[in-house]
Amino acid sequence: MTKARDLAGFASSSVTTTAADGLVLKGDGSTTDVIIKNGANATVASVADGTVNIAAAGSITATGASVGALARGAIQVGNSSGVAAPLTIGSNTQLLRSNGTTAAWATVSSDPAAVAFPSNWASPTNTYTSSATWSKGSLSDDAYVWFFLLASGGGGAEINAAIGGTPRLIYGKAGLFNGAAFVIGAAVTGSSQNVGAIASNPTTLTLSSGNGGTIFSTPTVNTNTILSVMTAPNPSVSGTYLIGGPAEKYSFVTKTLPSGYEVMFHGSYGFDVVFGGAQGQSPLRGGNAVTTSLLSGNGGTTAGGLNGASPGGGGAAGYNAGGTGGTGAAGNVRVYHV
Repeated sequence: MTKARDLAGFASSSVTTTAADGLVLKGDGSTTDVIIKNGANATVASVADGTVNIAAAGSITATGASVGALARGAIQVGNSSGVAAPLTIGSNTQLLRSNGTTAAWATVSSDPAAVAFPSNWASPTNTYTSSATWSKGSLSDDAYVWFFLLASGGGGAEINAAIGGTPRLIYGKAGLFNGAAFVIGAAVTGSSQNVGAIASNPTTLTLSSGNGGTIFSTPTVNTNTILSVMTAPNPSVSGTYLIGGPAEKYSFVTKTLPSGYEVMFHGSYGFDVVFGGAQGQSPLRGGNAVTTSLLSGNGGTTAGGLNGASPGGGGAAGYNAGGTGGTGAAGNVRVYHV
């Protein structure tokens, strides 16, 4: 270009060369500084006025490495505007996880190395005396909870006292129990017949159908298999449980205590207990000792009205009080957030 008129219309724009830079294309438009168009007059790429950003209208293909500024450990993900945006590195041990809408760093929990126990078994977060459906409320799906199911005490007979309500302890994630239905074991009326004590009514917890419909029930006899703990995800387990995102399958295993330790959970003549309801008093068969429970109801006594104390106390024998045994108290459900 050797004539002034060849630069007409360029305004302050210019096409020059320098020894250091080679060809220099300078634009100075009111909206864009530089526009590259193809033979069909369609915009291929542009530089907005006063910026250093190149906007490509189509795809960019690189045969070599594509290098851009990105913080160490960060990745790019599509945002709500459909534009790639940096996602900074997550915290130590976090994994990238989808919530169905976007990707985010998350702490993916697994079965804890050690079970977290309540700080005080005598202070549950909630106590239920009527059958209902449990809701986790504001708890996260991955929060752990304990369920303490207590059966009713048995009803006493003419000369036979009844056992106290048996317990079952269940440990797992709140998301798995959300919507589970529990049924409280009802009180059991005593008998005036010379028969064995009247059996207690179990308390049950049933997971929702979406979580496999698994049923947990308190045993009706003295037992040392009272603890059910949720294990880590197990692909071989039937039932699909949705825990905060992807489908994960969990199973429960029943923990068996060594023989003899069951007295902590279920009373018999002359033994005080910790978890279960206490045995009713039976002067003929078990002496005059009164059996008590630390966390549930005491057994009924011949001097105290025969009826077991709530929750889950067994009815006393009726031998010294007209022949009719005492009522076994109804059970309950206690939940602990840990």
